[in-house]
Amino acid sequence: MKSQIDQIDQTFSNDSRYSVQWPDWCKIDFLIQKLSKLQSQLESLQFVLDQKREDFREFALNGRKLIQFQNEQTILQTEQNQKLIELNIRIEDKQLIDQIGQIEKMNEEIVDQLQSISIKTEEAKQTVSHAERLSNAMESIKKQRQLVQKIKHDNEEGKRT
Repeated sequence: MKSQIDQIDQTFSNDSRYSVQWPDWCKIDFLIQKLSKLQSQLESLQFVLDQKREDFREFALNGRKLIQFQNEQTILQTEQNQKLIELNIRIEDKQLIDQIGQIEKMNEEIVDQLQSISIKTEEAKQTVSHAERLSNAMESIKKQRQLVQKIKHDNEEGKRT
């Protein structure tokens, strides 16, 4: 405080307008006015600082709310993705089950066709067997006819002689 008073004294003494020596109470009054202005400025700055603190608190709170909102959105998106994956899996499972059913149906048709072919093959074997027997019978009948013809022929020649 003493150095400020000395500074004021020096300001007053260097100024030619103040050739008079000011009493201490004037200097004190001047300092009080200056302090009052500084205090007013300080209060003003304190108000601005308080306002900035409040703005920062609100900003920080909004930032937390934003982060919380983003986290919730991420969780919801993850849940939706999981549900989509499960749905896709169910769809793929159903498609696979349908394909397996179609393959089983095709297998049954193939088995039926193979059984039909097997029956037809057996029938063909029997037909071939019958044909062979018929052929053998025909051959036997032919030989018997030839034999009968020969016997007739021999009888006719025997009668002629």
